[in-house]
Amino acid sequence: MRSIRKFVGYAGAAAGIAAALTIAMSTQTGIASTRTPSNDDGQVAVPQITVSADCVNEAQLLRTALIGDVQEDKLEFVNSAGSTTDPAEDAQEVAALKQLVVNVRNACLPTPPPVTSLPGGTVIDRERSFVPTSACQTAIANLKATWAQGHPTTQGQWLTLQSAFRAARAACGTSFHE
Repeated sequence: MRSIRKFVGYAGAAAGIAAALTIAMSTQTGIASTRTPSNDDGQVAVPQITVSADCVNEAQLLRTALIGDVQEDKLEFVNSAGSTTDPAEDAQEVAALKQLVVNVRNACLPTPPPVTSLPGGTVIDRERSFVPTSACQTAIANLKATWAQGHPTTQGQWLTLQSAFRAARAACGTSFHE
């Protein structure tokens, strides 16, 4: 029960944020549609943000499931005096809620277009994948080991971490200036 309550809390917060964003977006769209500013060409401005019906439906399904789960947990707590938990039932509830969250995310967030080139004009080759060399792997392992020693607090520790990062970047063939 404890784990499902944590998940319900986080999922409830996510649902609340999604609901607030939905309300904010619909309010902005309503305000934008009541005013009809025009461009120099005389064309009426069109609202940029719209919430799909699928997004609203999936968000409502998640909200309904969360409310039902909270009510069920309250009944279980009252009926069993808070002493027993059923891990199998909790696992099923968590899996169902996770799927609902994924459905909301897929329905509400736009799919980003595939990136085929970087701003500098560098074309991305999707057929070729990055294969780190042994020097790159060693440098990354050294960087991880340096980081695992703890968060740096002195200037010497920062310099050590910075040099390990630079060595990994150089060994793996990446640069921030390309």
